[in-house]
Amino acid sequence: MDYTPVKYIIGAFEAHYPESLGVLFIHKAPWIFSGIWNIIKNWLDPVVASKIIFTKTIDELEKVIELKHIPKDLGGHDDYEWEYLEPTEELSSVPIKDSEKLAEVEKERSELIDQFIELTIKWIESNNETDSKELLNQRIELGKKLGENYTKLDPLTRNRACYDRLGQWKHLNNY
Repeated sequence: MDYTPVKYIIGAFEAHYPESLGVLFIHKAPWIFSGIWNIIKNWLDPVVASKIIFTKTIDELEKVIELKHIPKDLGGHDDYEWEYLEPTEELSSVPIKDSEKLAEVEKERSELIDQFIELTIKWIESNNETDSKELLNQRIELGKKLGENYTKLDPLTRNRACYDRLGQWKHLNNY
């Protein structure tokens, strides 16, 4: 086991995806993994480490996931078979190539981010509970606008993943 890349990956996830893990199940890990885990868990924040659950049997897994959602090959009842659709230039590239639109959406995003930061500072510095609540509500609405902006930005900047190619995320995007 090369620990340097593992430490790097942990650091990258902590820096770029803080508090984004709900729970991680590791099912039927090989026996050697328990020794490796004893080292790795000490590098993790204790809250994050507590979100990683090990199961060895279908009965242990069923305590946290209903059988109907566990794949058949793990002993559950879900017969969904994931398929991989090979990428092609047409199916995997950025779907909309429009540099003017991209510049417009990026400019809008930059302005929204500046407004969000400014509003956040005002909210943090607010001493009045009424003003604080109003600023928080404005901040939440601005956050929604940032989300809407991202749905415009996504098809202009991100190559399509396998879920896009399979049409499973199409309802989330405007392409």
